[in-house]
Amino acid sequence: MRGMIVLLAVLMACGGRVAVAASSGEQAALKLVARAEQSFKAGRFDEAAKLLREAHQLMPAPVILYNLARALESGGDLPGAIDAFERYVATEQTIDDRASIEKHVQVLREQLLEREAMRRELKEREQRENERKQRDLDAAAIPPVVDRPSVVIPRSRARRAAPFIVAGIGGLALVAGGGLGGAGLSEHRAAVDDPVGATAAHHQVSAERLGLASTITLSVGGVIAGAGLVWGIVEVARRRR
Repeated sequence: MRGMIVLLAVLMACGGRVAVAASSGEQAALKLVARAEQSFKAGRFDEAAKLLREAHQLMPAPVILYNLARALESGGDLPGAIDAFERYVATEQTIDDRASIEKHVQVLREQLLEREAMRRELKEREQRENERKQRDLDAAAIPPVVDRPSVVIPRSRARRAAPFIVAGIGGLALVAGGGLGGAGLSEHRAAVDDPVGATAAHHQVSAERLGLASTITLSVGGVIAGAGLVWGIVEVARRRR
């Protein structure tokens, strides 16, 4: 591919208007082209492209589009360069290396596709990295689960305590039986002291019921307490062996 064409010489050779009597717009365009050429040689490609766009608005010569395409390509603007090259090929009738330019446009299209694929890959990689970091942050925010050991009473201790627990239950039953007996005795006294026959009979029935409940409770409590005590004595004797 050629470098940037020196537009002043080309335009003077094509048509003769510049050499004879260029309009004020054409004169301004040629000055912009000359400045663009200096900017291009100095490596200021964005500035050169800006000047060439202004020049093309004043004088829409196809060759300006070619130089605009070269400036855009050198500045990394591949979509803009492809557009300018295609407009140049479409508007310029006499191009000696038309096939070479069309081939170069195809190369630019391939480069653009590769660049876009690389950008997508970098974006996806960045997104995956951000997701990984977010997962790490979420995991760090969740407190770890600590297994707390349950309280287990040793079997030997529970076995030693069992007889006394049984004896204690029997003792509670004896206390309850005594309470029922006391209540039954109070009801019996009320029946004896009550001069009214019906009320006295009621107190007496209540006294008999409480007395029966007291007898049963005392009997059961005595058996349980005795069993617990015997069991405890046996366990103590067994441990001493």
